[in-house]
Amino acid sequence: MRNTRRSIRFLFVAFGLTAGTASLAQDYYVSISGDDAFPGTLAQPWRHVQYALDQAGPFWTVHVMGGVYNEELTFVSGGTSAGPLTLRNYLSEVAVIDGTGLNADALVTIQDLSHIDMIGLEIRNNVHNDAIGILVNGLCQGIDLLGLNVHDIHFSSDPNAPVNDNTNAQPIIVYGSNASSALNEFTIADCEVHDCRPGFSEGLAINGNVTDFVVRNNHVHHIANIGIDLIGHEGTCPDPILDQARSGFILSNHVHDCISPYAMCGGIYVDGARDLIIE
Repeated sequence: MRNTRRSIRFLFVAFGLTAGTASLAQDYYVSISGDDAFPGTLAQPWRHVQYALDQAGPFWTVHVMGGVYNEELTFVSGGTSAGPLTLRNYLSEVAVIDGTGLNADALVTIQDLSHIDMIGLEIRNNVHNDAIGILVNGLCQGIDLLGLNVHDIHFSSDPNAPVNDNTNAQPIIVYGSNASSALNEFTIADCEVHDCRPGFSEGLAINGNVTDFVVRNNHVHHIANIGIDLIGHEGTCPDPILDQARSGFILSNHVHDCISPYAMCGGIYVDGARDLIIE
């Protein structure tokens, strides 16, 4: 399963790199006081996270220094199993991707790419119907979302707005929409997802043709509907035989205060998925 393969990859990266492979590792930096005309070094960082992602590729780590970045991010390249592309906060600094005023479909989009690690960022403030915090979709493998803080993703700016099955927002959503190959081998771990009004959607959802995944040690709370949802048979994948999340581990999550005034709600909900271990 995923956790075993991932451990092997970590051991390879830590102990088995050749000198030639290690030399491919590259570190670049982004700061609110930077400039995209700079070389992206620690001393002369870039200004925009998206600019860094437009340049990035395998073996890259993009370090985002503390501050608020009013940007909508789309990964344009991925990495490899030996050299993932990593986007992370710099040291312990609080780096915030803030969607205020952007009306973005998703604040972060990973579409048909593989071997991407996203670590330690805060994702907040996407407020409109069908708003998304982080979207992982299509033909993806080896995506890790680690230590993220995702909040204030709402279907409406009005806390009293009427709700129906057409009002939705999704803080983190993984869509296996490819009929030929499953979205697989990904991890969502040590994240906090909180204070969101998702309408008829959920705080953290895995939907469609998705296999071999781990959802571990996340804190999901104060979601005005379901906290974590494992979904199948909603038509996300065109092949109905493959249209269900499966073969996943949902472990050691702290889920509370997922309370809806308008629908049956729950902490962890298996809604058409199969072959799961929930502990």
